[in-house]
Amino acid sequence: LRGMKKIKFKNGHSIGDIFGYFSKGYEKIYDYITSKKNHMLKTDVQKVKEKLEKCGFRALALNYEKVIMDYQNLVYMPKHISKEIIELIRRNGNKTLADHLEILTAPKSESKNALKRLIENLKAEKIENEMLSDLKKDVIKYKFGVFKQYLKHTKNLNLLRDIEQITRPKVNGVRVNTDIIDYDKIKKLLSGKGNEKYREIFERMYMADDNTLKQGLLSQVKKALKSAKREDLWSELEQKVKDDISSKEYLDLGRIKNPVLKGVVDFCSEPVKCIWWFATLPYKGVSNLLGAFTAKPGKGAKDIDAVSQVMNSLFKKVSMNDKDFTDMFNEKVVKGFNYMTMSKVLNSDLSALATMASLFTTISFRMTDHYNMVMVKSDGKAEDEANQKSKERFVQEISRFFWQQLFIKLFNNTFADLYNSSLVGASMVNATDTTISEICTRKAVGLPVMPSTKEDIIQLEKDNLSGDGLKSKFFRFMSKLTGKKILSERNEKKKAA
Repeated sequence: LRGMKKIKFKNGHSIGDIFGYFSKGYEKIYDYITSKKNHMLKTDVQKVKEKLEKCGFRALALNYEKVIMDYQNLVYMPKHISKEIIELIRRNGNKTLADHLEILTAPKSESKNALKRLIENLKAEKIENEMLSDLKKDVIKYKFGVFKQYLKHTKNLNLLRDIEQITRPKVNGVRVNTDIIDYDKIKKLLSGKGNEKYREIFERMYMADDNTLKQGLLSQVKKALKSAKREDLWSELEQKVKDDISSKEYLDLGRIKNPVLKGVVDFCSEPVKCIWWFATLPYKGVSNLLGAFTAKPGKGAKDIDAVSQVMNSLFKKVSMNDKDFTDMFNEKVVKGFNYMTMSKVLNSDLSALATMASLFTTISFRMTDHYNMVMVKSDGKAEDEANQKSKERFVQEISRFFWQQLFIKLFNNTFADLYNSSLVGASMVNATDTTISEICTRKAVGLPVMPSTKEDIIQLEKDNLSGDGLKSKFFRFMSKLTGKKILSERNEKKKAA
């Protein structure tokens, strides 16, 4: 698959690029449809801040305020960075920063053709992501240098020597002068007893999110203009941002999920995603298995997203008295650190994992039970029928597994609020997806859902197997796969015997 993704067309685009455009396009459209702009009134933000300060969380309130105001700079400042400022920075010798600013301040496509506009914006986004990736590498390299200085300052010279043996390998007998940071090897080295503190510092180096990197670029603009002795231009930029903020009654807190639209879109898209999940199951299974033994760098979350959710949640609680508000807030904080009884994994993923484990644990026993039951009933003479019943049970269990996975992901993700609200809500969701999945399981293998007479079962089998449609072809394939004979044929065979 990786090799095929590299195959290029005449226009220079590879198969991977095409899939990437569609994938990114889907994610972009999905995020756009299922989320909405989170604009919070300044007065509401102030109310939350005052409540936090009044209840003894002043440091947290100031931190939230800083994150919000930094994000306002990120929203408004890039559009005021003119080409003249960028060229001034370039002439002053900072070509890299000027190139980065050109990418950051590039206007969005205004093409009337929706598909063309999407592709152009995705291309621009890809260029920006590559730029941010290079920036992150530079940030990690700088922080790694600081980390080594910290080890030296704390007299941990043995650990420093071990790390440098990893980051500065010998080439032709000579150790290289620049660090080659191997995340996996250093993480493994720092996993030893007594190195927990250093491992945490090292992992934190990789947690810079895109917004933080962009804010770092803007702070470099200030330094560059100061170096060019044009602090007046920076003052003008700051004033324009203040004017933009003051001209609005709200503060921009990014985007927030729209639960109604998200539920509708998830309900429609989950079946397709589930089928794709099954199609890539062997690859993902091996990949996940290897991933269990391979460390991966952490991915930083956007601070504004976290603060946005907190501000919306706290605003609904502002009317509480101070004691109840404090207790509620402390409880939320404790839950955030509770790894014993609070799972960080989606409920649908936990359910899917439990169902998969149950299937692979019990399927062989159920096949054996059906085999033994026929052999006992026939005094060991009907081995062919026993094998057939065992195959039928296998197909039925695989069918059940497919439908359970589909409806677990469909209902648990779509009705997550109801599922998490109470035990009654969780029971209702589980009862619904179990009932529907069991009905679909029986329909898929040609079994009746309700108690039926012998004549009804024979008629159902004939309806399933006769005809030229897709349904009949499917049941004929399943019958051939398991060797199953319809009830009327089995009766005739018994009479002949």
